Amino acid sequence: MYNKFFSNEFKKNYILDMEESIGIIDFNALDNNNFEVLYYLFPLIEKMFIEILKYYIDSDIELYEQGTYRTLKSVLERPENLKYFNNDLVEVIKYFYKEDGLRNKLFHYTGKKISITTFDIKATKCIALKLLKIYKRKIEESNDNNKSVKIELLV
Repeated sequence: MYNKFFSNEFKKNYILDMEESIGIIDFNALDNNNFEVLYYLFPLIEKMFIEILKYYIDSDIELYEQGTYRTLKSVLERPENLKYFNNDLVEVIKYFYKEDGLRNKLFHYTGKKISITTFDIKATKCIALKLLKIYKRKIEESNDNNKSVKIELLV
């Protein structure tokens, strides 16, 4: 039962408007409680965090001179980007994305043994789910605002 919790919650909160920006979510991968799921979740977390910040005009996520987006690590170092998120969520994300955090240990493997607990996996799933819910809310708010603008223009 618990194994399906995250995939079911993701299915409930994933909307079609997300497909272009974060891709189609592999719900079956979310049922996996092995460390391999982290290779799926960490990039998903990065994409959603950046996509959420795009809704805030004063966020600083783009390197205009390069035409590329900042890394999540560099975004997390800028306080003006963090004011839109719950402090607890930001602290947990920083924990996993810090220089010697689990995300960097997995994606920049040095040959050293990496300790991954079931708590790490569940916490990472919780981060992704929380960001998905925030992202869904921002999309829906934006869609509602666009509808009201269209109505005002028609009147």
